[in-house]
Order: sequence, then C-alpha cells, then structure tokens
Amino acid sequence: MKKFKVEVKWGITFVIAQLIWIAFEKVMGWHDEHINVQGVYSLFFAVIAFLIYYAALKEKRDKYFTNEDFGWQQGFMSGVILTGVITILTPLIQYFAITVISPNYLQNMIAFSEQQGMTVENAETMHSTKMYLFMQIFNALAMGIVTGAIVALITKKKEK
Repeated sequence: MKKFKVEVKWGITFVIAQLIWIAFEKVMGWHDEHINVQGVYSLFFAVIAFLIYYAALKEKRDKYFTNEDFGWQQGFMSGVILTGVITILTPLIQYFAITVISPNYLQNMIAFSEQQGMTVENAETMHSTKMYLFMQIFNALAMGIVTGAIVALITKKKEK
C-alpha cells in the first residue's frame, strides 16, 4: 500500500474536488433551472482533473524517482493506478451526489431530455440511477487513462 501512497492521496483529493464541483454546479443552478448548460459547463472540471493528475505524477516523480529516470511508462502506470483509485470511489461519490447534494438531478435531466425530443421511456432509461452510475464509472476510467497518458508525457524526465 505504501508503494501507492501518492496515488491514493491524490485519488482522494480528486473525489473531494469532484464533490465540491458537483455542489458548485448545484449552487449555480446547473442541476435545475439552468440544466441546459450543465453539459457544457461541467467540462471545465477537466482543467481541475488535469491539474490533479499533474500534481500526482509530479509528486511521484520527485519523491520516488529522484536518482533515476521517470519515463512515460512509469508516469502512465502511476496515472493508471490513480485512475483505479478514482474509479473505485466514483460510484460512492456519485451516489452521494444524486441522493444528498442534488436529489432532483436525474428527474430534472429526464424532463430536460423530454423537452429536447427524447421519448419518456428513453429519457428514464438514460437517466436512471443505474445508467448514471455506469456512465460515471466508464467516464472516470476512460478519461483517467487518457489524462494519465498525456500527463505522463509532460512529467517524464531523464537523468543525465
């Protein structure tokens, strides 16, 4: 476990930042009266996610690879482990988000989708708790691996 201390620390930091972001979205009205902009504005969290991945991989490089190379492979593996931590925690925080922070979010998404022309059945299927959690897990995994790969390129170092 000590071997992955950096990834666990930054994974927990990530999910705390995500919860704060979700609360921010709720306060901004992006889960109800301004739900039409939520999809676009939520993309700004990608900047925060990138910065957290950067901080994690930089810490890993600077703490544990001081006298050796920290190539793309080492950075990518650290990013994959960080993504694993985040992905494991994702269902818990997302369930908390839709039951405590914004309990009407999925119903509001269903109503918005219907306004956009989606059938009631499709909207209810698309925005069910099960589908929402599945999509959040998939997004955490997919986006985490891509982000880890990119940040690994930025944080790699070769000793001379």
